[in-house]
Amino acid sequence: MAGSAAEGWQADAVLFLSLTWLSFDLCLSWDAFEGCPKPIHKWLLASYLMMVAMRLACVLSARLAAPQAGYFLLNLRQSSAKQQAIMNFTWLVITPLFTLWTLLGTVWIVQVMWQAPQQMPSGMHFWILIVWQVMSYLWFCMYGCVGMVAWRFEQRLRTAEVDLRALEDGDVLARWGRVSNLEGYRSLPATMAAGGMAPAAIRSL
Repeated sequence: MAGSAAEGWQADAVLFLSLTWLSFDLCLSWDAFEGCPKPIHKWLLASYLMMVAMRLACVLSARLAAPQAGYFLLNLRQSSAKQQAIMNFTWLVITPLFTLWTLLGTVWIVQVMWQAPQQMPSGMHFWILIVWQVMSYLWFCMYGCVGMVAWRFEQRLRTAEVDLRALEDGDVLARWGRVSNLEGYRSLPATMAAGGMAPAAIRSL
């Protein structure tokens, strides 16, 4: 666990340093984009900042979360208001914003290459644009898969809660309290969620 955490911090440090260097280099070359019919340089800088914001959200949530909480992006039910706010920001604000922003950047790049190719940045900045676009769409695929898994976990949690609620009688509540309130996907009753005995059959035993 300690080795994985150290590797994670090293990867984040490399990411933040790389984006800082790219942003600094872009600012030094700001005047080279003045003739471009679309503000590609502003779009690229904003993309860097959005990526930093997304990663900072994940890092901050990991610092606040308990070890048994599971992977941040998969758990739509956070244990504290701060973590839930970070979760909502990640999935409801920054992720859709970055998606739309990347699509807008693709449209702008294609328009410039089609209408005024001589105004496209040359050399390293051109390849940075291309590589960044490829990385952004790979990010879409990864976050899309994670989002679908998180939604499936949430649906299974809701189904399990309905089943558990059907089993909550006076004796269960007196002994264990309300067992139908599940904290997250790690507390999912695997057998019940996978299609075990129906609550009515269990109560009839």
